[in-house]
Amino acid sequence: MAVLKERLKQNEGFTLVEILVALAILGILIPPVIGLFTAASASNLRSVRNTVALTVARDIMDRIKAGEINTSNQYQEIEYYREKHQVEIFVPGIPSGAGNALDLLRVYVTPRQGMDPQTEGIMLASYATNVFIDEIDTTQLYDPGPGGGGYDDGVPGPGDDNDPDKLWSDYYEYVLGLETIGSNLMPTVSVLPLILLDKLDGIETLRQAMEASYLILHKAKKPYPPKGYFLSWRYLKNTTKEYYGYSIQPNDYKKYQPYQPNS
Repeated sequence: MAVLKERLKQNEGFTLVEILVALAILGILIPPVIGLFTAASASNLRSVRNTVALTVARDIMDRIKAGEINTSNQYQEIEYYREKHQVEIFVPGIPSGAGNALDLLRVYVTPRQGMDPQTEGIMLASYATNVFIDEIDTTQLYDPGPGGGGYDDGVPGPGDDNDPDKLWSDYYEYVLGLETIGSNLMPTVSVLPLILLDKLDGIETLRQAMEASYLILHKAKKPYPPKGYFLSWRYLKNTTKEYYGYSIQPNDYKKYQPYQPNS
């Protein structure tokens, strides 16, 4: 310190050697400090995600035991938790013939998506009666993405016939396999080709609109065993915007009349 003060009085700077030595010392000290902060941040993130997984598992467990989640709605409910909290979930099934027997209910939830619930997830277990639920594993039900070979890879199409009656008949038959969530969703899906034909510049024919509609519905739908597939408004809107750049609105369907075949 005295040397520094003396140099300041004499208006002298540091030599190149001194600067290089100081930089070398900093180079030795800084990486461990950065590593410490990085490790602390990663540890904090793991703790937060583990807390999320535990909270989701406990909530699902409580709602199953209360009868709020059952075989009639479990796929929509589990999908909601998966998408909202970005986790994977596995619930072993309890057969409907169990009656009043005491059964072990288990719920596995991972801290993040893409993990195996049974080997990497947090598990909660509790005995319960009158609980009826089918086995569900979100890692097996959901499409892993382009090229991933998911639940159903074949994108349907309108076929070779250009007759409007045939195009619409095939389209409505396909739509009947979807379980929709939301009051405005089915009216929108029923006229989706008309909306696309009107709103998108690159689509000029009914056949092109049908092809686009099949693609959107195929990419937006989620498996809903044993009924088929279910579709939510958020999936429809996001997929339409992703593939065609149009943000579909809840009231768009009101401008169009469902197709009526020629008598």
